[in-house]
Amino acid sequence: MKDSDERNPEYQRLPFNREERRTERNDMEERELDLTWKDYIALSIALLQTKFLPILLLMGIILIIAILLNLLP
Repeated sequence: MKDSDERNPEYQRLPFNREERRTERNDMEERELDLTWKDYIALSIALLQTKFLPILLLMGIILIIAILLNLLP
């Protein structure tokens, strides 16, 4: 089975094999350890954009609607 896979052109086009994936994963784990304060700020901003920005926008829209309703006679 392995020999037929290696002769298969689809198999040859794969960007990396299992060993390279393991190495890549180990590199990523090592990279996580040396985060700087700039990385923490960037991660915090990304978290705010993904988690809290939709909630803040919704609250802002509701606030604007409430203000406009109070301005009506």
